[in-house]
Amino acid sequence: MMEAYTALVARIVPEPDAGSPAADLTELARHLYVEIRQLPRERALRGLMAEA
Repeated sequence: MMEAYTALVARIVPEPDAGSPAADLTELARHLYVEIRQLPRERALRGLMAEA
């Protein structure tokens, strides 16, 4: 399950290149938050976090 979710995120969330590591991490977190808040993905991520 974890591999499938990782592959999905890699397709959906672009790799940031904002010029600095801090800006890249901020941009990545913003994209991930938007994607995770979509209900089916949120439930899947909660399941993965509980599994970990």
